[in-house]
Amino acid sequence: MKKMLILFGGESTEHEVSRNSAFNVINAVDTDKFDVIVVGITKDGNWYLCDCQREMIKDGSWENVCKKEVVIAPGKGGITILSDDKSEFVPVDICFPVVHGTNCEDGSLQGLLKLAHIKYVGCQVLSSAVCMDKDITKIILEKNNIPQTPYVVLFEGENKTEEIEEKLGYPCFVKPVNAGSSIGAAKASGREELIKNIENAFKFDKKVMVEKFINCRELEVAVMGNEELILAGPGEIVSDAETYDYDTKYVTNSGVSYDIPANIPAEMFEKIREYAKKAYKVLECSGLSRIDFFLDKDTGEIYLNEINTLPGFTNISMYPKLFISTGITYSDIITKLAELGENVK
Repeated sequence: MKKMLILFGGESTEHEVSRNSAFNVINAVDTDKFDVIVVGITKDGNWYLCDCQREMIKDGSWENVCKKEVVIAPGKGGITILSDDKSEFVPVDICFPVVHGTNCEDGSLQGLLKLAHIKYVGCQVLSSAVCMDKDITKIILEKNNIPQTPYVVLFEGENKTEEIEEKLGYPCFVKPVNAGSSIGAAKASGREELIKNIENAFKFDKKVMVEKFINCRELEVAVMGNEELILAGPGEIVSDAETYDYDTKYVTNSGVSYDIPANIPAEMFEKIREYAKKAYKVLECSGLSRIDFFLDKDTGEIYLNEINTLPGFTNISMYPKLFISTGITYSDIITKLAELGENVK
């Protein structure tokens, strides 16, 4: 039986989302195929073996009881568990990093696993880093003629208010470049609100993006594969909220429904899928990604919003929902992703 290491948590602002994702993944793993070992990463960056009840992972109480430290060393092909002045080395066949955000899906963790000679689920170092940075992603997609919303990027200390107003106008949308789950993102309807939202976004990142606000429908495509790709969707997130922000996604989830597949014309459906495949290829993704699109309600234009190389696996997450709608079970999704991780070139 193969040994699967599941990592969750992390120092990211998406720590809580990761816990919920991991809870679902752990419960869905095919235990006839994989012997699972779970390691949690605290918000302080400490790694511990999670030999506790699964519910404790979901609510965060695992940190109060799990105290066996875990380390990964280059070239070892596994993890070392430390406890009571003793150490136990555990070889790992495949790692499933059920993590999100900074130091988790931005290539940092992927680089560590690569140095440790541990195969892992998901995109490799380069594509993980590039896709995490919305600015760099847009540059590559624009070069490959994949439509993007107009935008302006700011580094700390820069004042581009007039450029934003001239190029984008109001309302516009402010977000940290390297954050996910809509953390630090907000709509600005005027100059005062724009300045306030930019200041807030800089609390989460050193680089901030301001995009033209699109009166849109939000469509998502799930992609699985290395060289040969399997697509599910697009599906549509329908929300009563003005913006589909963090609270709407993960706290209240009120007024939210999912149309799978999305109710759009067949030609538009296929065009979005083609854009998704092209983006996946030019960004050198592997394993999995969820690719998000805007469909302008006023003009019918399609814009690629962003690509998520380690999408959520919570009970409301679109990536598993989309593939489950095609007849693949949650357990089979995990098994297939593990196989892709073992066979990535």
